[in-house]
Parts: sequence; C-alpha cells; structure tokens
Amino acid sequence: MVPCAPVAPVAPVPPVPPVPPVPPVLPVVPVAPVAPVPPVLPDRPVAVKVNEAVEPNCSVEVNEPSTVTP
Repeated sequence: MVPCAPVAPVAPVPPVPPVPPVPPVLPVVPVAPVAPVPPVLPDRPVAVKVNEAVEPNCSVEVNEPSTVTP
C-alpha cells in the first residue's frame, strides 16, 4: 500500500481585527413645543372695541381743524 502523504498543517486563522468603537450618537435636540395658536374669537371683540375707541377720536380731530379754519 502506498503510504499516505503527510497532511500539511492547517494555517492558523488570522486574528479578527478589533472592531473600532462606534462614535457616540449625538443626543437629539428636543424640538421646542409650538405655542398653541390663540383662538380667533376673543381677538374679534377686542379689535371691535379698539375701532370704536378710534372712531370718536378721528371725528374729534376732524372737527377741530374745521372749527379753526373759519
């Protein structure tokens, strides 16, 4: 019988390179809460009051120059 040829030694497995450390994930900056939109209904009465207050002032200003002119 033919003698079996000597089996070549198996090459050692190269060591696995260490995994580089994962950079820390930056914390997500919390989004500032959006201010609730003020209801439109309360604004309307306020605007009407301002208009009512301005109207008499305008009429008084108009009357003064007309009175001074003659």
